[in-house]
Amino acid sequence: METALRIAGMALATFFTRYAMIAMVGREPSALFRRWLRYVPAALLAALIAPAALTSPGEVSIHARWAAMGVGALLAWRTRQVLPSLAGGLVTFWVLSIL
Repeated sequence: METALRIAGMALATFFTRYAMIAMVGREPSALFRRWLRYVPAALLAALIAPAALTSPGEVSIHARWAAMGVGALLAWRTRQVLPSLAGGLVTFWVLSIL
């Protein structure tokens, strides 16, 4: 029963978050909402990268992951662009993994 309630709760949360966006189609979004949407790509990128960078599943040193994450974060802060941040982090990780 508890599992069914959890699934129903997640389904409702998913439905209402998606419905809110559909209901806004055709209306001009507020300035606050547009400002909030600017942070979505950075939050999504962090949610995808952080779990892989902060856990150690195998042979690659955790230090290479932390360094790559730091370089990527620094580039994101300085350039405010996703592509240089990803490229810098990947290059850092590859170089440190080879060394």
